[in-house]
Amino acid sequence: MMQNDQTQNMDIEAKLRELDLATQVNSGSLVTVTVVAAAGKVRYRSIHGREGSPRNRQAVDTGKYLKDAKTRSIRSMQEIVRANKLDCFVTLTFSSEVSPHYAMKNWQKIVRSKTMKGFRPYLVVFEDGAGQSRVHLHMLTVETEALKIQTNWPYGHVYVQRVPFDELDAVCRYIGKDFAQINRPTRNRYFASKGSKPARQRLVLTSEETLYDVVNIASDGRQAHSEWMIESGLGKFGSISWNPHTEPDSSGSIQNIGNSYYKRSSMV
Repeated sequence: MMQNDQTQNMDIEAKLRELDLATQVNSGSLVTVTVVAAAGKVRYRSIHGREGSPRNRQAVDTGKYLKDAKTRSIRSMQEIVRANKLDCFVTLTFSSEVSPHYAMKNWQKIVRSKTMKGFRPYLVVFEDGAGQSRVHLHMLTVETEALKIQTNWPYGHVYVQRVPFDELDAVCRYIGKDFAQINRPTRNRYFASKGSKPARQRLVLTSEETLYDVVNIASDGRQAHSEWMIESGLGKFGSISWNPHTEPDSSGSIQNIGNSYYKRSSMV
């Protein structure tokens, strides 16, 4: 299921299996996994010394809080656009200077109009241009809905661009670049159509389980790759992804242990 390059395949497998050594689990390390199968994402972390003394409560760092909130929001956007394959990047502009409130009001008006009936799935972000441009909207949606909004948007220009699936994460980072700002044009960092958010499953590994097997089960044998991996004194952290919209590989026998994994999972 891994990348075509055999060396990379062996390297990723070795790293994943290293995280799941029974000695690591039994010695007090906690290996947790968050699976978003519909989006083709698995995040994991292996934290050492989970039974140590409790941490001292520290004063809230506003800058760190906003930065963490930005990271979480971008991560959620990536899951939404990947799960729904929102591969049309749309920019909606206004022909004159407008306030964020006006922009929101007219956005809601157009998506609720009869001509836009059933408009979904989509994800939209309002951006004020930081004084360099007028308020505008960035949206990710599917081709049929992109054509619909392009035809019916009466307030300014509409720009539509197709995005390859493996570049969707980067687009989400781009439209979320200002998410850490306090004075955002809207309270919510992004808006998504109802029912577009994929389910997350959380798993705490035991000495009988391996992260490598979890990835195989969640990806259904599809080609996957390690996006990043960080190792520090606290433990190991990383992310693995694949394209969930490609045909699964049913040649393997990994499905034989799939049921036991999903029974232990919980929604988060």
